[in-house]
Amino acid sequence: MDNHSTTDQETWVVPPCFSVKLVSEGEIEGRPPVYGQRTAGRMFRKLLGEYDREVFAVMLLSPDDLIIGVSIVSVGSLTTTIAHPREVLKVAILTNAYAIVVAHNHPGGSAEPSDADAKATANLALACDIMGINLLDSLVIGQNYISSVVDQTMWRWDE
Repeated sequence: MDNHSTTDQETWVVPPCFSVKLVSEGEIEGRPPVYGQRTAGRMFRKLLGEYDREVFAVMLLSPDDLIIGVSIVSVGSLTTTIAHPREVLKVAILTNAYAIVVAHNHPGGSAEPSDADAKATANLALACDIMGINLLDSLVIGQNYISSVVDQTMWRWDE
């Protein structure tokens, strides 16, 4: 038993109450299915290709590989952006996503993944595994090419 007693003069502060709501900012026409990394890469190329700084985004997928939505997680500088697994998984959890594909652009044009890209993907893969959300791929969008950090392949975005 604790020795603290409550007096009539003590003021109790009621903690704030929160509710979390997901706000849609538009529709994806027809909720197209994502058939592999090339389809996802072309979609991300349209979304991220014109930014003049690094942008990290997540594509949220249903168990049938239908797109639930796409969310921009962070906007960085010319050479870096921060995408903590907590921020990536927040929207995945809120949308009940079964799987995700993440991508970020390299405004300098190269689609070659950096060591930091590989480390960030490994950290995200671990967090996804813990949360039961499948990380299907992590893509780097360059000027002419797209690469997969997961399977270390590269292809032209218009193929």
